[in-house]
Amino acid sequence: MDCSSDVGHTPDGVGPVVSVVIAAYNSAGTIGRALDSVYAQTYPSIEEVIVVDDGSTDDTALIVTTRFPRVRCVRQENAGCGAARNRGLEMARGEYVAFIDADDEWLSEKLEVQLGVFRGRPDASVVTADVSTVMAETPSGWRRRFPAWRPLRPQVRAGASGDRRCPISQYGFAQAFAQRRYIGYPSTWVVRREVFDEVGLFKPWCSPGDDAEFALRVLSYGLVVLNIAQPLVTRFESRWGMMCHPGNLRAHLEVNIGFLRSFDPKKNPISAQRLSRQDFTVFFQKHLVDYGLWALWRGHEDLGLAYLAEAASLRGALTRTALSRVLSSAIRLLRTCRRSRTATGGPSS
Repeated sequence: MDCSSDVGHTPDGVGPVVSVVIAAYNSAGTIGRALDSVYAQTYPSIEEVIVVDDGSTDDTALIVTTRFPRVRCVRQENAGCGAARNRGLEMARGEYVAFIDADDEWLSEKLEVQLGVFRGRPDASVVTADVSTVMAETPSGWRRRFPAWRPLRPQVRAGASGDRRCPISQYGFAQAFAQRRYIGYPSTWVVRREVFDEVGLFKPWCSPGDDAEFALRVLSYGLVVLNIAQPLVTRFESRWGMMCHPGNLRAHLEVNIGFLRSFDPKKNPISAQRLSRQDFTVFFQKHLVDYGLWALWRGHEDLGLAYLAEAASLRGALTRTALSRVLSSAIRLLRTCRRSRTATGGPSS
């Protein structure tokens, strides 16, 4: 049911219109911050803001309808983030769709910068950006701002407007595989509406890795995806948050690994960027190492060691020396995480 039917419109002729989609679940403590950052945008042509309350049991919907009457707020039974985003996409009327998670925050110039890139690159299908991460709500209560996360290594090339202070990098399927990177973080995405007609919507059954699966699908279609080497989103994260839960983390990793296991580089829609089976095996092995070390850092030893063992069994890019270094890193991580869990009372595997 609709929580509000009052939609805010902007004057015609200002620029392409953007629909903002927010999937929210029990986000009463953060949804206000996210929406404040949306309405603080310097870009004027925001057609609508859609919040899909995915079966929250707190006051998420009440806060949205009370504080933000212009928002289109729709409630549904809990079905996962992918299903909530799909519901928002069905309602969206803008030429572009921008996503923001209910616990994130946009910088005020985000949409203006990204739509400027679209104007200079009409061939672009998706524009992303760097992310600044704040660790919060840790057991000890400390907060730390990390350097911007860059989904692609920067190419020192002028942006669409010629401003070298904001270099643009273009994703290529083979390049993304070589660097083990995908399409950034969902709260940075601005996507042309027709992209979803071409590649399809999110797959809710892949939750909580449905956004990663969608990103892999977009790359496999060879669409033009650009990243702005400028942090335009602040992400708030806890080491003991959602991905620390063994089931969520395992599902997220298995969605990604499952996509790669089933992917055939000879049958993907790209004609100009074919990958050999050996190239793909090299990427897959490195990916297993990355995920294995990540799982260990999150405190899930069985999952991390399983991925590292699978990586070691493949004939890929890792020499014995490299494998030795990986194992040394894994041992250090295990020791550090065990000490951390002992000191903080955090979850154990």
